[in-house]
Amino acid sequence: MDSIKYICILFLSLAMPILSSCSNDDEDELSIGGINLVGTWALIHSNGDKIESFYQYIVKSDGTIISTSIIGECLDGYLWVGFPQYYIDDNVNRAEENPYQCTFRGNSVYYEDWEVAKITVIDSETVKMVSTTVGSGTLKKISRIVAKPNLTFHAGYPYNALVSLEGKWIGVETDENTDGSYDVRYRFEIDDYGTLSVRQFEGVYKYDGYRSMIISTLSQEELTNKLKEDATVFKYCQWEDNNIYFDNELLATINVVTNGEAKMESRRWGSLKLIRETDNLQFVSTQNFNYTFTPSTGGSPVSLVGNWVVWENNSNMTMPTYKRVFSLSSDGTLRMYSIEATYDNHTIKTSCTEDDYQYYQQAEYSSCQRIGNDLYHNDYILLSATCLDKDRFTISWQQPPYYEEIMMIERVDNIVYAYDFNYSVNYGYTPDAPFSVWDAIAKCKEIGSTASENNFYVKGVISSINEVSLSYGNATFNISDNGDNASGNVLTAYHTRAIGGSRFVAENQIKVGDSVILCGKLVHYRNNAPELLQGYIYSMNSGSSSIDFGSHGDGTTR
Repeated sequence: MDSIKYICILFLSLAMPILSSCSNDDEDELSIGGINLVGTWALIHSNGDKIESFYQYIVKSDGTIISTSIIGECLDGYLWVGFPQYYIDDNVNRAEENPYQCTFRGNSVYYEDWEVAKITVIDSETVKMVSTTVGSGTLKKISRIVAKPNLTFHAGYPYNALVSLEGKWIGVETDENTDGSYDVRYRFEIDDYGTLSVRQFEGVYKYDGYRSMIISTLSQEELTNKLKEDATVFKYCQWEDNNIYFDNELLATINVVTNGEAKMESRRWGSLKLIRETDNLQFVSTQNFNYTFTPSTGGSPVSLVGNWVVWENNSNMTMPTYKRVFSLSSDGTLRMYSIEATYDNHTIKTSCTEDDYQYYQQAEYSSCQRIGNDLYHNDYILLSATCLDKDRFTISWQQPPYYEEIMMIERVDNIVYAYDFNYSVNYGYTPDAPFSVWDAIAKCKEIGSTASENNFYVKGVISSINEVSLSYGNATFNISDNGDNASGNVLTAYHTRAIGGSRFVAENQIKVGDSVILCGKLVHYRNNAPELLQGYIYSMNSGSSSIDFGSHGDGTTR
C-alpha cells in the first residue's frame, strides 16, 4: 500500500471509529460520539502563529475517503489557500480518481480488513489519530477549502485600468442629491482573503475636493459606538467574472468604473454606487455643525452662520478701503475675503460684481466642526469664538494666515455688489463723482507740495471750523468722511469761498456736521498737511452742530 493509502486510511480511522446509519439532510451520517464525520478534515501542524495543513481528507457518507495534498492555512473553520481556484479543483479531481473505501469497528479504521489507525475525539471539530503506518496527528474539520480570490477588476472605458476591490467602500444611493451629496446605506470592507464585512449605515456622504465625510444625525458618541458594532461577515468569498459568491449564494454583481468608483447590483443590498473610502474620510455628527453661541452678556442664542465684517479699530469703516469679510455657511464652510468696500449699518458695498467676489477670497476651510467654543478644521483648532451680543463676536484665530490674531467681527445683513466707487477717468474731476476725503488725502500726497493745475471735487463732512473771515469773504475748515476730526483723517479747506464761489457774509453759513462737496486745487502743504486751495463750496446739506472756530477762531491767516 502506498503512502497516500496509508494517509487516507489513517484519516478514516480518525474520522469514523464508529459507523452508524442515520438521516442528515437526506444523506447518511457517519458519526462517533454524536459527532458528524462527513466532510473535509485537515491534518494540521503549527508554523509559528499559523495553523497550516499539507494533507486533507474528504469523508463521504458512504465511507469513501479521498486524500488531497493542498497547502493552506486554517482560518475560522476554513482552509485558505494562497492559489487560484483551479489549483484546488485540479488537486481534488486527481484525488477522486483514487478513492478509498473504508470500514470502522470500535475506534479503529480498516482498509481491506487491515487496521490502519485509531482515533480519539477531542471536540466537535477536532480528533486525534494514532497510526503505526502513517504516524500520529491532529485532524481539524473545515467547512470548505477556499482559494485566493482574484480581487482585480477591469475598469470600463475610458479608463481601461485594472482595479483591486480590496479595501473599504461606501455604498450610496445611485442618485445624487441637489447639493452633490449622496445618501449612505452601507459600508463594505474586503480583505485579501476575500472576506466581505458589511455594516448598515445611515448618513450623507460629501466630498469637498480635499476630503470626504459622512454626516450622521447621531451624536458623535453614538456615531463612534455605531462604527464599533459587529459587522455582518461573509468569510472567504469567491469571485467569478464580475460576481461575488458566498458558498453558493450570489451576493452581488460589481462593475468597476474607476479606481474609486463601482456599481453594485445585489438582491441583499439593492442597486448602489460604491465609492472607495479614502484615508481622510471623517464620520461627523450633525451636532458638530451647531454654530449657535450664547452671548456673554446673556440673552437668546446667536448663530455664527452668515457674513461678518472684521472691525478695524484704526480705520474708517465707511470709507472705501480693503476690508476683511468673514463668512460661515451652515455646512461648516468658512471663507475669508479681502475686498474693497464700505461698511455702514450692517451693509457692505463692494466695487465688484457678485461673480467677481470669489476672486477676492483669501482663505477657505471646508466642513469646520464646532466643539465647545472652538471651530476645528482637519482635526486642528482653526479659531475660538465668543459671542458678545446678537451682532458681534470676538474670534481668536489659531492658524495661519492670521495666527494668534484677535478680531472683532460685526454682522453683515446685506452685501451690495458692483457698488460704484466711481474709480473711472472722471473720478474726482466732476461733482457727480467726487473724491472721498480719504482718496483726496491720497491724491494730495501724490501731487506733493506744489498745488495741482486742475480743480478736484471732494465730498465730506465738516469736522471743525478754524475761521470764517467776513472781511476776506472766505473760511478755513476741516472735512472728513464721517465728521471725525482725528488727525490724519481730515482735509483742510483753506480760504474757501461759499456756495458757487460767493463771499461769506455771515459766520453761521457753515456748521460742523454739514455735508459738503468742495471744488478746488489739491496740495500736500509742506509735505505735511493735505489741503484744498482756491476753492469753493459746490453744494451743501446743513447739519445741526454749533460753530467751532478751533485754534484760529480769531480770524488770523497763515
